[in-house]
Amino acid sequence: MQKAVRVSIPEGWRFSDLQLSRSKATGDISFSIEALEQVVDPDDVQWLMTHNEEYLCDVLVRLYDIAVRDFGAEDATVETLIGEIRDEITNQEQQGAG
Repeated sequence: MQKAVRVSIPEGWRFSDLQLSRSKATGDISFSIEALEQVVDPDDVQWLMTHNEEYLCDVLVRLYDIAVRDFGAEDATVETLIGEIRDEITNQEQQGAG
């Protein structure tokens, strides 16, 4: 199920406010829900958290893209995740071509 999620970034908000981190033991990602609710309607955040993890990740990546574009702020956790996703896509493409 898809849902339009409206994002509105208030003045002074930074991607680092999300306090994004990744567990070394499990690989799970955690972040400040309160900070996300500053840019995404709390009802939409609740829907994302309970119904669509992939779409939640997409929202986080889009917020990150905006942060890098507008503020030049990079996040090591996100950069690592993006690299892993690229590697996975490359591996899938290579397996499909073989």
